[in-house]
Amino acid sequence: MDYDNIMDEECQNALKERLLLLREIKPEILSAEGDIDEYGFFKNMDKDTECLKEVFPQFLPQEGSVETNPELEQQWQNILIGPSPIKMIKKDNKDMLKELTRKGIPNHYRALAWQLLNNSIVLYEENEVKNQQQNTQTTYCKFLTQKIPERAIIQINKDIDRTQPRLQFYRSEDHLSQLFRMLKAYAAYDPDVEYCQGMAFPASILLYYMPEAEAYWSFSQLMRRCSSLYADDLRGVMQRQKVFRILLKEAEPEIYNHLEFIRLTPDIYSTGWFMSLFLNQFRFNVSLRILEQFFCEGDKTLYRAGIAILKFASNFQRLKLKYKTATDLEYEFDKCSKPKGGISLLDMPMGVAMIFIQSSKSCSASNSAPNG
Repeated sequence: MDYDNIMDEECQNALKERLLLLREIKPEILSAEGDIDEYGFFKNMDKDTECLKEVFPQFLPQEGSVETNPELEQQWQNILIGPSPIKMIKKDNKDMLKELTRKGIPNHYRALAWQLLNNSIVLYEENEVKNQQQNTQTTYCKFLTQKIPERAIIQINKDIDRTQPRLQFYRSEDHLSQLFRMLKAYAAYDPDVEYCQGMAFPASILLYYMPEAEAYWSFSQLMRRCSSLYADDLRGVMQRQKVFRILLKEAEPEIYNHLEFIRLTPDIYSTGWFMSLFLNQFRFNVSLRILEQFFCEGDKTLYRAGIAILKFASNFQRLKLKYKTATDLEYEFDKCSKPKGGISLLDMPMGVAMIFIQSSKSCSASNSAPNG
């Protein structure tokens, strides 16, 4: 279906202007040339996150185990495309699906599996397939025709080309247009939230794996459980930061005490983490695992991810520092000799620790920031 011509005129014109601007001032953004990896990312653009898979061993099955496990493959095949496929998570299958998701989802089954885990299959069939069969306007098309505030159009336009610039799929005007339409449709559906920076990360991954309308309904379901993250007052972010602070104190008291000592609290460093669902922080295979476990297990997946980052950051070399106050620590840290291989978060003063923790390239920051 030609969704572009269905969209309201104001959004059509805004999108055309954005794509024209990209052709003129950022032609590289629309170039699909270059070697890509198994997931469609340009090679040699992600070297500094190579070791970040160490951060999330609990999210990753052993290398190659998912794609080469015939039993796991057969289980997902039976669930998704067998004689009696499952279309919704219910009480009697929830634990089974959660356990299976923890073992891993074969990449070629992710589109269907995510729609199942997100309970969006039935929504798509009721709102799109049925209407198409009856020759009536689909719900997605209805949202595309509705107008949204100019501020939302401007922000969506700014984000479509900078959300996944390393992914070859989004070096295409057609796919950037699809992402724009999908985010625009959600803004029309949920006028209380409209569009906020951060929402494009999960939307872009869903769209990469499934057709536009299916991706929209999956995204809409995802937003039902985390739309408070994107509220104007950030109430959803602040609520999760409070919970994270409590969990960090219980799970990793040494890390918690050090961060409290240097006055580096979650509200300072974790807003971007939660608003992007950690999807712009790490290697793509890790991001996929976080997303699909979030579908099954909700916020605790994000808390585990945040604690894992801080634990990873604390495993580097310790320095012999003598200090009683945060100011003393900063002075001692600045004057001491830094060994190669990275410095533990537990020896960092606030300024260095904040740069390190907030960096989307945590692995390289741990090696360079303390020496800067």
